[in-house]
Amino acid sequence: RSTLFPYTTLFRSRDYSRFYIVFNVTDVEEHVEHSFAFFDGSQWVVTGEGELDFIDLQGRILWHGKLTGGQSRLTFPVVAKGMYMLRLVNSTETKVQKIIVE
Repeated sequence: RSTLFPYTTLFRSRDYSRFYIVFNVTDVEEHVEHSFAFFDGSQWVVTGEGELDFIDLQGRILWHGKLTGGQSRLTFPVVAKGMYMLRLVNSTETKVQKIIVE
């Protein structure tokens, strides 16, 4: 899929002030207890190979790169406080990790 968050909307009859968004996520594994990235104080350390995307919650890719080798040290662009996603895709799996910038 070309978007990170495919979704559908559900509208109630004659209720124009509220709506619901239902997110449908498939083929994505979230490894909370086995994080593939961490911040060491100056750079991100990412374990794995493949295409890595740094994504905001609107689905915009803020940084993209190819990782080779077991572990990479990366510097992403300076961003505002908030929540972001790291997505690592290779030929066998897709990993997604939530990143909170404080």
